[in-house]
Amino acid sequence: MLTRENVLQFWRSEEYKKLSRKLIQRYSGDSKGYKYAEGDDSLTVNIEGHNFYIDEVIEFLDDIMIPLSASSPEYVDKIFYRGDSFLNPGISCKKENYISVSSEIEDAIQFINDSQGGTLSFVKIDSSVKCIKTGVEGEILLQHGCLWEAQNESNYIHTDFHGNKIGYRTINVVIHP
Repeated sequence: MLTRENVLQFWRSEEYKKLSRKLIQRYSGDSKGYKYAEGDDSLTVNIEGHNFYIDEVIEFLDDIMIPLSASSPEYVDKIFYRGDSFLNPGISCKKENYISVSSEIEDAIQFINDSQGGTLSFVKIDSSVKCIKTGVEGEILLQHGCLWEAQNESNYIHTDFHGNKIGYRTINVVIHP
């Protein structure tokens, strides 16, 4: 049986990429960048030893998401962060996939795998965007199909725990349903 807890635990596994792939196929037809394993065209995912259809898991996750304003009123007007190494978040687009963001800048920076810096997005979320807390402190998962509106670009110098200064390209973003 699918539960909030086991679906969110599944989200933290690598197998979640099967959901990503399915959503991208649904919206655009091209999911080459989200292959879980070469040749894996499975229609199911394994959650706690049980197989569930991918569409069933997507529907369940969609059903347990609620608008940001109802989920956590303190998150309305809050700036969230997202770190990316390889994607170009400076282009406005529809995000076919679920998007995770963090209220903690350090957590977002951990997702940047580039010693020369990467892109750090400063994200404002429309209060009607549906979301769910992932169970990781300060992290929320946003509904798929959102509009990622890139507004402007700048630079940010971050001092890490060791006192090193690292420059990041920053993008101010607004996410709409």
